[in-house]
Amino acid sequence: MTIVLRVARVADAEAIAALLDHYAATSTCLWRSAPYDLVERRAWIAAANPARPVVVAEVDGQFAGYASLSDFRRGDGYAGCAENSLYIRPDQHRRGLGRRLLADLIARARAAGLHALVAAISGDQPPSIAIHAALGFREVGRLPALGRKWGRPLDLVLMQRDLLESS
Repeated sequence: MTIVLRVARVADAEAIAALLDHYAATSTCLWRSAPYDLVERRAWIAAANPARPVVVAEVDGQFAGYASLSDFRRGDGYAGCAENSLYIRPDQHRRGLGRRLLADLIARARAAGLHALVAAISGDQPPSIAIHAALGFREVGRLPALGRKWGRPLDLVLMQRDLLESS
């Protein structure tokens, strides 16, 4: 198995949108039901930069998942922070791709001079919480029953990784 991590290309937009649509339809890891707009995904990839990268994982030359950094909140006071996203194709789970992509994002964020990363994770997604914890994120807040999907209340877990620490 050959794993390659690379900066996303606009041509990856369709695979990324399809992956997000899958999780929106089948999981609580995305609190939306509307499909992702392909034109918006292309523009998002085209606008990526070193401080807000989109990184694709390929396994044996095939799209297997992606990770990205985006603005945590608007305003210059948040310029040194970013929120991460991480999605792996279901048939590629438990192969270490998520860990590799998240570690890559952490390194890119440090290189771009960011000081903190934030993850906002549905409280009913223990694997996502665990992978973030394994890579140095700590839970800094929990907003009980903040969201709803399929009539169920969902907690939002906020995790943070300080990039100024040595770990």
